[in-house]
Amino acid sequence: MKLKRPSSESTEIKKFIDKLIKLVELERKAQIEATLLEIKKLKGGEREKKGRALLELNGKIIGSESGYKLVKYGRRKSFKTEINVGDLVLISKGDPIKSDLVGPVVEKGNRFIVVALKNVPSWALKGVRLDLYANDLTYKRQIENLKELTPYAVRALRLLLKLSSPKKNTSSRVFTF
Repeated sequence: MKLKRPSSESTEIKKFIDKLIKLVELERKAQIEATLLEIKKLKGGEREKKGRALLELNGKIIGSESGYKLVKYGRRKSFKTEINVGDLVLISKGDPIKSDLVGPVVEKGNRFIVVALKNVPSWALKGVRLDLYANDLTYKRQIENLKELTPYAVRALRLLLKLSSPKKNTSSRVFTF
């Protein structure tokens, strides 16, 4: 957000935006904690029934894209899952809480999911579990958007914070489509 002059108005808008950013960060943290709690609390089979995990998958590196290795995970048995393209998944073998291998899903089929990873440890290719993980990207985009508000958004904030009043439209133009 770029305001022309530092004023009490711009300070108040900045404080409000900072407050919104803190709230987004709190929501992100709460989402990650809730996800990790569910992973701890429910067995893998229970999470799979809910559509939030896939068990006993084998992976194969099928290529690379923009510095990431593409790993195709699958199994013979088809699966139904809430995991979709763009979601982050936690890849683990054994206790998922001890894993820090996370990557975005870039493709999905009935019996496979392709994940983009910077590094692929050898253990991550046989008999692994994928858990739907809290998606940081959504929160990062929200914060980015709050930091780069358009003039129209700043005007809307001025109205919301009662720093200005709406003006009556005196234009008599009518547009037809």
